[in-house]
Amino acid sequence: RRASLFQIEKMIETGVIKFLLIEKLDRLSRDSAYNIELLRKAAENGCDIIDVDQGGKIDIDDRSSRMIFHVKNFINEDYSYE
Repeated sequence: RRASLFQIEKMIETGVIKFLLIEKLDRLSRDSAYNIELLRKAAENGCDIIDVDQGGKIDIDDRSSRMIFHVKNFINEDYSYE
């Protein structure tokens, strides 16, 4: 994991940031398990993750948003092995 991503994770855990704006999910991380973990931490700490490519907040409580997140996550990780 990148050092800057580790810093962002700590800022989410401590409540320093309330939203994280990402251009695309694969720019955050291509590790799907890590993305799921980070999204849960964000939700637990009141931090919204806004995916510009997806067109809004990644909402783990919304079934369609969660499904899109998981599909994109799988595709991103699959392409990282090529």
